[in-house]
Amino acid sequence: LLFSVAHPTASSWAMLYLVTGVIAAAYSFVAVTRTLGLPEFGLRMSRAEFKEGFFFAIGLASQTIYNDVDKTMLVRLSGLEAAGIYGAAYRIIDASFAPIGSLVYAAYARFFRHGAQGLPEGMRFARKLLAYSIPYGLLTTAVLALVSPVLPKLLGADFADSSAALRWLSPLILFKCIHYFYADSLAGAGFQGIRAAVQLGVAGVNVVLNLWLMPPYSWRGAAWASLVSDGLLLVCLWAVTHGLTRKESPQLAKSLLQCAGSKSDE
Repeated sequence: LLFSVAHPTASSWAMLYLVTGVIAAAYSFVAVTRTLGLPEFGLRMSRAEFKEGFFFAIGLASQTIYNDVDKTMLVRLSGLEAAGIYGAAYRIIDASFAPIGSLVYAAYARFFRHGAQGLPEGMRFARKLLAYSIPYGLLTTAVLALVSPVLPKLLGADFADSSAALRWLSPLILFKCIHYFYADSLAGAGFQGIRAAVQLGVAGVNVVLNLWLMPPYSWRGAAWASLVSDGLLLVCLWAVTHGLTRKESPQLAKSLLQCAGSKSDE
């Protein structure tokens, strides 16, 4: 777009997003079809499948709300300038989380394999990943806070406030580096409904905080709302997984003992 359009506009950027999305979708369809064959369409769906799909849909929709609705609300409640300041800083947060985001996607299927043996096993796998993600989150949070004064030099003087916004938002990296793995542990162990309920509650809290804090505090209110929401999500997911793990551990130990006993009898 930079080389083909002299003066890019919002419409040209939107068209670029559309074209790249179509290309990615077409490639994915061809690759999957070659491997698995053409899709088989049918209207029959079991109640269990519908219920599980509904929970995943609620979870993903809620995640989109507490991650992205603040930008839209900020335009309406505080204006384009505040949204630009906040959006520029948030883009850097998203880019900084990309390495751990890739780890989240790569490990997602393995959470279901471990979760098939119960939540305690899923959490053991999560702790192995957290041993890498937490140090990364701590280091990246510190680095972003230290380099934030350079941001106006890269984006221009109009984004001077983005330096402060980046410092405010930098702890989000650490929060995300933790709560994604707790959430996937729940999903992998068959507790997607509980995960979706927590995410839906946090999405509601985020919207309420945005309505309350954005009008008087502009992008700072949005930053506070994001920090509180992600922090609350982390605490709730930790509490839920900790409680369910303690509940499941004795049952899992009993099952293992019974299995060992039956093998010894043989």
